[in-house]
Amino acid sequence: MATIKDVAKRANVSTATVSRVINNHPSVTPFTREVVHKAMDELCYLPTKSSIQLTGKKSGLLGVLVPNVSNPHFNELVMTLEQEARYYGMNLIIKTHQNDIGVEKSAIEAFISLGIEGLFWVPTENEFTLVELLNRSGIYTVVVTQRSKFFDSVLVDYRIGAFLAAQHFFELGYTNIGFIGQKSVDYEKFSVFNQYISQKGIEIEESNIIWVKKGLGENILDPSSLVSDVIEKAIKKQNSHVAFWVYNDVFAVRLVKEIQAMSKAIPEDVSIISFDDTYLAHLMDITSVTQPIREIARIAYCRIQERRNNNEIECIEISPRITPRKSTLKFKVTTMYKE
Repeated sequence: MATIKDVAKRANVSTATVSRVINNHPSVTPFTREVVHKAMDELCYLPTKSSIQLTGKKSGLLGVLVPNVSNPHFNELVMTLEQEARYYGMNLIIKTHQNDIGVEKSAIEAFISLGIEGLFWVPTENEFTLVELLNRSGIYTVVVTQRSKFFDSVLVDYRIGAFLAAQHFFELGYTNIGFIGQKSVDYEKFSVFNQYISQKGIEIEESNIIWVKKGLGENILDPSSLVSDVIEKAIKKQNSHVAFWVYNDVFAVRLVKEIQAMSKAIPEDVSIISFDDTYLAHLMDITSVTQPIREIARIAYCRIQERRNNNEIECIEISPRITPRKSTLKFKVTTMYKE
């Protein structure tokens, strides 16, 4: 069985450095952390309890509560949290709530009964109804990928993401622009997006704004047609190309499928920018606002490890970037998707 000394030798660092990596010490650089993690993986090293400085309860359990794991965005989040947990000798219990308030409450009650030490949570819009329950439990909670008024949260800066999407459309010369987002979740994204577009003298037609129920875009295989009528009208209304910013990759792929069914071409007839930049955007060559999900997970884990005991709620926002692909190139490019 590999020891901490073996890891230090493989990574060419001191045992003290390996210990700092295991305990997520802020002085460790990202490069050193990656080198040590790689050595741990290669040697199949698992930290012992004595090598991990834990405070409070000693169950060694952490909870993860997400809407689903069918969306690659949440799947990657869970996988990254699981990897971090393994490095620290902790175990994850993973549950989904499917955007159902009752299921969400039952999952949290189950976590409490299991004595978890901390919770990573992507809540429904009814987060506020479960604040008292979690506060009474004493479980340190970090909300991830969303902003929270009640708990520490780690997320991408949606305002920068909206600015990047709008700027990309504007720089490519698009004027017939639309937005597809989730009710009660994406209003801030749209507000900033619309504000920047308006500053450039472009007005987003009301008919080009589509609000869908939260969670609706999590199933690529859902046969329902949601936006084909809107796209058809948008193209005919100005007799021009239309460009949509879409709230996640899963829904963007559904949009591509509907455009294919309409015998329209991307990007000649419709351009798309998605949000998240999961493997779906890579596979389908969709321009996407990239969420640094690994960084979000790592910082969230730091918050759990530190277990801050003050009453100040901290919101940590990480800047995204935009990754241009073929779904937003200018009109003379070769067609991507056409029946």
